[in-house]
Amino acid sequence: MQTGLNTHETSQRATYSQHIGTLVMKGRQARSQAAWGALSWMRRQFFSLVG
Repeated sequence: MQTGLNTHETSQRATYSQHIGTLVMKGRQARSQAAWGALSWMRRQFFSLVG
């Protein structure tokens, strides 16, 4: 009885950690994309000032 409960808990925890990992990965991708966009925008501004 108790072992069944433990297995269910472990699987739930694994799913939870997997979900957290996906969220973290998505957050990293979004952050890098935002940084890249800001970088290209700054470059454009710089070249418009220089040019």
